[in-house]
Amino acid sequence: MVSCVGLEQYPTTSYTDETFWTIEDNVRTALYLGYNQCWHQDYYFANNLLSDDVYGSRHSTNETSIVTGMANTSNGRFSDEWDKCYQELRTIHTALDAQDRMNIDETFKTRMLAELRLMRAFTYLRLVTWFGDVPFFTTNPTLPESRVVKVTPAATIKEFIHSELAEVAEILPKNTDIPESENGRYTRGTAVALNARAYLYDNDFENCAIWCDKLINSTEYGTYALESDYKRWRRRGAYSRRHRRRHARRH
Repeated sequence: MVSCVGLEQYPTTSYTDETFWTIEDNVRTALYLGYNQCWHQDYYFANNLLSDDVYGSRHSTNETSIVTGMANTSNGRFSDEWDKCYQELRTIHTALDAQDRMNIDETFKTRMLAELRLMRAFTYLRLVTWFGDVPFFTTNPTLPESRVVKVTPAATIKEFIHSELAEVAEILPKNTDIPESENGRYTRGTAVALNARAYLYDNDFENCAIWCDKLINSTEYGTYALESDYKRWRRRGAYSRRHRRRHARRH
């Protein structure tokens, strides 16, 4: 009688949950998935339809119903916002929960984890702004836990949001310290500006002013300025990379 040893074989054509997070490109893919889920151009236009910045000529949109006070619980924007936010949180927590298995460059890892925490704070800010008290967790719940999820007071979640944004504002790089190819990734200024917005939504104008001042009168968290020529908004291609280089040479 003979026997075999070493029968536990790892897959050779796909990643396991243990091996996936040991490769930096995979971790980067997970990070970019979080970015993709958190924001895209449809959000920009749809959210502006809820403001007085944009007028929608279509009279049957979900946003039009909300603005005119005609929306009810069947409005698709409400369920869409809820579903997308919790899908985003699932992606974010999957990556955050795997951080101990990430055998990757520590500098990249530290920045990436801060970006994910900012994404989470942004997502929870959207949830409490839309719905008030909502289910709140900082790790993916197990199946039994998901069956008994309760709502957490919005005030508690807001405290978490402010704390997280204050912490990651000290970890992320400044906008002046990243290459042009990384424009769009979160920076210190992103965290500071979002915290100011969160305080504004709280009607806490004193703290809102404090956080705005960190960007207006200081370069500690980045360097920012108002647009020098608002007429450029009306010119096609005015914000292309080639136009920016040509505009910079003139000035």
